[in-house]
Amino acid sequence: MVKYNRRREFSAGADLFCSDTIQIVYDTNHWVAMAFVENEAYVANSLGNNISPLVSEQLKELYHHRVSATGSLAVNLVQCSQ
Repeated sequence: MVKYNRRREFSAGADLFCSDTIQIVYDTNHWVAMAFVENEAYVANSLGNNISPLVSEQLKELYHHRVSATGSLAVNLVQCSQ
């Protein structure tokens, strides 16, 4: 079963996802998998367990409804292989 997301545009040009979703985003010279499932953010980066500033910015734009008042977003790192 495919669950479609309700989305709305915001100023940065990206889409805000309001329900469970999986996305692939660009990082420097490679791609990173991100997911938002049951109000939890996940990142799988085959190049290591770090989150670059570029991916961090994309996470905060896409899931800004979960960003704290201090500007942080709790993220679960998922181990994966290349």
